[in-house]
Amino acid sequence: MGNINTHYPIWFIVLVIAAGLSYAMLLYWKENNFKDKSKSLKSSLFLLRASSVSLIAFFLLNPFFENIIEEEKKPLLIIAQDLSQSVALSDKTNDKTEILEKIESLKSELGSSYDFRELNFGAEVNFGLTDSFTQTRTNFSDLFSFIEGQYYGLPISGLVVISDGIYNEGQNPIYEKSLANVPVYSIALGDTIKKSDISIKNVYHNKIGFLGDQIPIEFDISAQGYSSQKLDLSISEITSNGKQQIDSKSVPISGDNFFTSDRFIIPANKTGTRQFQISVTPKKNELSRSNNYRNIFLEIIDSRIDVLILANSPHPDIAALKQTLGSNKNYMIRSELLTDLKDLGIPDVVILHNLPSNSGKSKNILADLVQKKIPHLFIVGQQTIIPDFNESQEIVSIKTNLNTANEVQAKFNKNFNLFTIEDELIKDFEQMPPLTSPYGNYETQSDGKILLFQKIGNIETAYPLLAFNDRNGLKTATLLGEGLWKWKLNSYGKKGNYKAVDQLLLKSVQYLSLKEDKRKWQVQIEKNIWNENERIIFSATYYNDNFEPINNSEARMSIINESGDKYDYVFSRASNYYTLDAGYLPTGKYNFVAEADAPGEGNKYTGSFVIQDLQLEQTNLEARHDILFQLSENSGGKLYYPNEFELLRSDLKNKESKVVVFSSRTQSAIISIKWLFFLILGLISLEWILRRYHGSY
Repeated sequence: MGNINTHYPIWFIVLVIAAGLSYAMLLYWKENNFKDKSKSLKSSLFLLRASSVSLIAFFLLNPFFENIIEEEKKPLLIIAQDLSQSVALSDKTNDKTEILEKIESLKSELGSSYDFRELNFGAEVNFGLTDSFTQTRTNFSDLFSFIEGQYYGLPISGLVVISDGIYNEGQNPIYEKSLANVPVYSIALGDTIKKSDISIKNVYHNKIGFLGDQIPIEFDISAQGYSSQKLDLSISEITSNGKQQIDSKSVPISGDNFFTSDRFIIPANKTGTRQFQISVTPKKNELSRSNNYRNIFLEIIDSRIDVLILANSPHPDIAALKQTLGSNKNYMIRSELLTDLKDLGIPDVVILHNLPSNSGKSKNILADLVQKKIPHLFIVGQQTIIPDFNESQEIVSIKTNLNTANEVQAKFNKNFNLFTIEDELIKDFEQMPPLTSPYGNYETQSDGKILLFQKIGNIETAYPLLAFNDRNGLKTATLLGEGLWKWKLNSYGKKGNYKAVDQLLLKSVQYLSLKEDKRKWQVQIEKNIWNENERIIFSATYYNDNFEPINNSEARMSIINESGDKYDYVFSRASNYYTLDAGYLPTGKYNFVAEADAPGEGNKYTGSFVIQDLQLEQTNLEARHDILFQLSENSGGKLYYPNEFELLRSDLKNKESKVVVFSSRTQSAIISIKWLFFLILGLISLEWILRRYHGSY
């Protein structure tokens, strides 16, 4: 059914008709050309003009034709099948596959009453039913949210859930409120009877460990039905060469329903991403052996800072430096005399005490440091050759003709911002004994960052005592005075600790050792060890010559698994950077190569990551029919077992399922109807012809 309507009040139609009549009346009321014509002719012309004007005026109201369409729809009956691994592991019968055949017969019998929709769920929700139970997680929350969104506004008569009731992700389905008014009919699979089984349930560990640490790996283990026996536990490392056992132990089982927590300690003696396996020796008649082991990955990193203390000659400061830096496990200290040094290597930081000196070897060392861009700290003393020192760094220049020294104390620069020193320690420093500093005039470069100024007697100078510089990617620092050992003794004598001196030296060396990534093409991955239920997300940035982020070029990535299979991706552009969502990947180790299609070098970035198996579905194989029962009870549904399928069929058949009528309105503008245009044209044309024929035009 339909009707004509406008967006204006109905009484506007009266105005439209009045406009047509008024126009026609003004035209023909006193028309002299038709005085001698018949009254019927004048009436006809009047009606033709009134009709055409009224129709044109009516279209100004934007009239439309409104239709109301009614459609009958059968109520939905949604079948949701749990495809998680626990269903296959806990249900050794054919119930889970025979159910599919029974569902097909149910659809055939009740197809006239219900509109069937089929879903499967586990780690994700998909359409259709299948007998492939491979999902690694069970999430009822995602199922209910999917149904609510996918079938919003449609009549849902019921939800049939085929599951063992075990969930390991999302909210407890009993407390779900997404489908509060939809009755849930549960078909309970699996077995609630406790069977003989041993399971490593939870493993707790840090994903990142540091070289040299002892890393605890804690775990929970349960044993059902093996009272008075023992659990043989072991932890092994899995490498390309096979499995190597690290430690083992035996745990006595006390009781049929046994549970305990235990731990292994593994040494972090190698860097890299390392795979370990905790396992328990299987026993006879176990329900499943897939939960007798758990694989974990650890990323062992060497965060220690390699520091070389290079001295011109023995000095008490060397012992003070070694004591301070060596007290921190994150520092690896090596001290050498210049005359004994055979290989500089590539340390993270070099401390140069009383260098450069008269030895020509020192100049070669300094040139090597600059070439390799190794950060270094000068400690200037009485053996330092000042002219060579001035040429070796760009922080300060000392002008002096005398081989004399000043006794200087420290004065902190409040505007220093490279790192912070505790306020309490700043006061301690300003009361410490003086260092021995070269006499002369000091000129500081504009980009030098001064932490300590020199205080000579009671005079506070602008001469630097400790300053830093970062130029062209090379960090340097200068301590313009020797005698650190006196600061250490003073600190311990007054405070009973070395905290002030230690914090100053450790933070100075830490600043020097921090390396900025200056590569033009940089790829970031949030972490190197991922769980199998996490999407692998990358972000990347390309920098131009001014180190400004741009994304004008295309960028792509290849991810290679352990078998050598390669998966290619293309980065998406976002603002001035790149993003890539690789989605979910199977467990294992992966390498990746990311490239940007930009001119020049440095447009390739390589890395690696690991995806670990959570083994959630193997941990608990005891069916949770209590959850399914409560879920059905709360929603007004019912719980059925596979052998009660006929009862489900009967209940659904007898359930009142009303056909729902949906009404929808459609509107179409009347002005778009072509024949109305020709009608108006016909009225105007007929009036013109009559007037012409009777001599008006």
